[in-house]
Amino acid sequence: MRLPLLILVLILCTARLAAAQSPAADDVSILLAHSEVEDVLGSVREGVGAELAGLEVAETSELQGAMDRHLSLDALLPLMRSRFEDQGDASDFAAAALLIREGALGRAEAMADSLPPATSLEVYAEQFADNPPPRARIQLAVELAAAQSASVFFVMLTERLRAAAHRIAAEVAPETPSFEPLSEADQAAQAEAFFPGAVVSFLYQYGNLTDDVLAGALQDWKTEAGAWYVQAYSLALGETIALAAENVRAELQDLR
Repeated sequence: MRLPLLILVLILCTARLAAAQSPAADDVSILLAHSEVEDVLGSVREGVGAELAGLEVAETSELQGAMDRHLSLDALLPLMRSRFEDQGDASDFAAAALLIREGALGRAEAMADSLPPATSLEVYAEQFADNPPPRARIQLAVELAAAQSASVFFVMLTERLRAAAHRIAAEVAPETPSFEPLSEADQAAQAEAFFPGAVVSFLYQYGNLTDDVLAGALQDWKTEAGAWYVQAYSLALGETIALAAENVRAELQDLR
C-alpha cells in the first residue's frame, strides 16, 4: 500500500511544480500584445503566398483552402501562444511583463501610441537625408534597433517564410528546387543591409518622445528580461510558421 501512495504523492507534487512554473496567462497576453503579434501573424499568409508565386507554384483551390485554414490569424494565434509559452518559465514572463506594466519601456510605448507621427514613414524617410535628427538622437535609435535585434528579426522572418513556401511546394510541385537556407554570413550581410532602415523606422516611430524617455526604454531592453523577451518571441514566431507550414503540407498530403 505504501508504494502506490508514494507514487500518488510524487504525481501531485510534480503537477503542482509544473503549475507553479507555467507562465501567468496575463503575462503571456501582455507580451504578445506589445509585440503587435496579430499584425505580424496576419502577414504570414500573404508572405508565404508571395514566396510560392516566386517559385511559380500555382495556388489551386486545394492549396488555397489549406493555406486559408492553417495560415489564418485564428489558426496561427493559438500556435504562437503555445510556442511562446514554451520559451521560458513563469519568472521569465513575469519579469518581461513587468517592463511593460511598470517600466520605462511600457511608458515609452504608451506615449508613442498617444503621440503618433504627423507624417507617413515614407515621407519621413524621403526627408531624412535633408533634415536628419541630432546625432545623439540617431545613436539612441541605433542602440534601440540593436537591442531589439530588429534587422536580425526581419531576416529570420524572411527565411522562415521562404522555408515554409518550399515545404508546401514540395508537396504540390515536387519538381520545385529544394530549400537552400542562407549561410550565416549571408544572413549577417542582409541584417547589416536592413539595419539603417530599422533605425529610420525607430526614429519615425518615436519621433515625438524625448531622449530621456527613449533612454529609459533602451535600458529596459538591455536588461536580462528584455533580452529574453526579444529572443523568446523570435524563436516562437519561427517555430509557429514552421508548424503551420507543416499543417498545410499534411492536409495536402491527405488529399492526395
